[in-house]
Amino acid sequence: MQSARSVHFRVPHNQIMNDHEEDASRDNVVSLERVRERRMHPGEAKRPSSSSTTAAMEAAPAAATQAAAAHSDAGGANAAESPLPGRLIWLHCPTCGTLEYTELVVSDGRRHKCGTIVEEAEVEIDVRAEMTVAEINLRRVAALEGYLRQQRARFEEYRHRLTLIAGATPKPYALTEERVKALPAAEVDPVGLIISEALHNPSKRFGKKE
Repeated sequence: MQSARSVHFRVPHNQIMNDHEEDASRDNVVSLERVRERRMHPGEAKRPSSSSTTAAMEAAPAAATQAAAAHSDAGGANAAESPLPGRLIWLHCPTCGTLEYTELVVSDGRRHKCGTIVEEAEVEIDVRAEMTVAEINLRRVAALEGYLRQQRARFEEYRHRLTLIAGATPKPYALTEERVKALPAAEVDPVGLIISEALHNPSKRFGKKE
């Protein structure tokens, strides 16, 4: 009876691997592939979402528009403070003695309606400054118009009350220089209206200071 022989099978070392080691190796291969992809495409590592990209694209033109508007406003403000040169031409007719002005420049002279060649005098102006003067005066005229409307209503009412006092419409004195000087005028306002003593400062009649 032969003794039993032990039989040994030689397996290559690189094939000796249990299941756990095989899974770990597979994971390492996957990880290496991901690293290789990131190296090949570095710009795609952190790709922004489509919504954030759209918002950034919309914000860029808006910011540019705002910057351009601010620059335009600054330029407009500076231009509004700069003088605006212009020319005004005064016209004088030696025959009629009339004076007029015009903005039209004529190189070959002009004739008045009477047939006389008019004299011309050019005046260099700052159009913006002259426009400012005109605007101030128009505002003051508007204020005067309101004041004059109030004064018209005031003196029309006063004339009506004087008629009631007299029982009929009284006839005013003749407007001679002597008579006007003798009138009981207490004040002449800035527009030339006469305030009589009867209407002037009624508070003083009750012991109150003006």
